Amino acid sequence: MNVRKHKALLEALRSRFRSAGCAVTDVSKSSFGFSHGDYPLRTLVFVDPHYIEFSTPMAVIPSSSRADSSIYKFLSDANLRAKFVKFTLQEDLRDSIKTGWPVLASAKLVSGLVRSVYDGEGLKNLVMLWFADIAEIVESTKGFELQMFLKTNHT
Repeated sequence: MNVRKHKALLEALRSRFRSAGCAVTDVSKSSFGFSHGDYPLRTLVFVDPHYIEFSTPMAVIPSSSRADSSIYKFLSDANLRAKFVKFTLQEDLRDSIKTGWPVLASAKLVSGLVRSVYDGEGLKNLVMLWFADIAEIVESTKGFELQMFLKTNHT
């Protein structure tokens, strides 16, 4: 994809996220972050010509000792409950959190078209599904504490 078309796609997506009630911040040439007034979570959006991907890193900290089997149960339960979000262990960052595990919450929206212009109402619904899935997981995690990438200002 040429640079000009990619910039146009990125700006169109930013605009649609703003229309959905989200605060948008620039991150890189192919991504931006968003947060919503009702939810303190910051989410990264990676833009590819074929899809957009939401992601939020988190640390999953057990309330008791760190047993490797407990993270797999957490991930299994979280993925069974989630409707849109997929929770995966970030194996390459495993040693960075001594008392828990690094987990990535992510979801991809594949349009089926190159450089698709995503519908504003559709994106708003996806943003609400994203937050609802994560909120449900946060509320239902017995025996774990989730530390997430929270917004620090209202940009």
